Amino acid sequence: MKCRLTKRYILFILLLYTFVFNELLCKIIPLFKFEDELFAVLAIPLGVMQYKKLPKLKYFLLPLAGYAVCGLIGNFKYKYQPFFGTALPDMFLCLKFWLCIYVSTVLFKGFNVAKFSKRIYFHIKLIVATFFVLSLLNILFDIFPHHDVRFGLGSNSIFYEHPITLLGTCSLLIAFLAALRAYCKIKMVWIVMLLLILISTLRGRAFSDALLFGAVYVVIVVKKGKFSLKYLLPLVPVAIYLGWSQFSYYFFHNVGGSARAQLFFNGLKIAKDHFPVGAGFGTYGSYYSAIHYSPLYFKYKMNKIYGLSKEEYSFICDSFWPVLFGETGFIGTAFYCTALGFLTKTIMSLRKLNLHYCASGICMMIYLFIESTSGTAFFHPLGVPFAIWLGILLTNSKNFKQTAVKAQTEDILK
Repeated sequence: MKCRLTKRYILFILLLYTFVFNELLCKIIPLFKFEDELFAVLAIPLGVMQYKKLPKLKYFLLPLAGYAVCGLIGNFKYKYQPFFGTALPDMFLCLKFWLCIYVSTVLFKGFNVAKFSKRIYFHIKLIVATFFVLSLLNILFDIFPHHDVRFGLGSNSIFYEHPITLLGTCSLLIAFLAALRAYCKIKMVWIVMLLLILISTLRGRAFSDALLFGAVYVVIVVKKGKFSLKYLLPLVPVAIYLGWSQFSYYFFHNVGGSARAQLFFNGLKIAKDHFPVGAGFGTYGSYYSAIHYSPLYFKYKMNKIYGLSKEEYSFICDSFWPVLFGETGFIGTAFYCTALGFLTKTIMSLRKLNLHYCASGICMMIYLFIESTSGTAFFHPLGVPFAIWLGILLTNSKNFKQTAVKAQTEDILK
């Protein structure tokens, strides 16, 4: 008997396809460029309507409020950038990931993932098959332009402008499959295909992601539910080694010419010079600090570095930790890390309710934390679908008993 489609399921599928194929859709309908911001801004009316429930989120709200206050104090104290035109919208972008988690918990409360698991699995298989065929054709016939050449091979990004977007999308799909294992039999071939596509991007962190993602799946299958982060700890040095060549090039061997290294080390200087709260939102390393070119780039003599100049600022929005250090200082960074700590702890607590939801959340955090070392991670538009899926896992995990999940898992693993 076919299950009746619900509004939440239809919304989820629409969001799945619009985020996965966002770059293509933007070329047809430019409004899709703002899809992530439009989803995040829903937090305002939803927060007003459900203000009585906000105290339950105090463990996230308090550190995030502290983070925001640090940035705002910096704005009012140093006045580097206009408040309404630059600082305020930049603060919104920095909090967008968290706003989307909240919106997702409200919109998808009661969304029965188990009921629609096979349908969701079908759509994911369709996307993975499309990606795999396009990647294979691209490797064999160069049907898409290569972003760069590494290890003597062209990096694969298929129709995306940058391989990182393909890497992030594959990581998201792997997280989906990790959760769906609780309800339906997931063939390993789809996971292997995603890992191969992920590796074909030839990014240093892609190899680290693939190793740790694979480890999460192996632990679930071999240990049959006895999952803990301690199983991943021995692989951390290996993951660091796999991604070290690119990381060391940016931060140690090419410090003077690397925009990423300059952003990081000058971010620490700015945090020290503007102790304890930083220079304020929209002043450093962020999108608005680039389009409304921040005076800090002149002050710290970064305006002549390729990718950080006023005329060519493509590398300014290419970091995460420097933004925290520069804009909100050491205290604001500590507040943000506290919020991340609470989120990680909450994900780990899912082990008692739904093991596979926990594994899915861990896969997402692995990607986001690794991405934060050399990308915008939690600030990037691609972080929004991660936030949405996290919200779905967190708000619906209590609806399903771990005992039932274990029974289903045993059947799947036979």
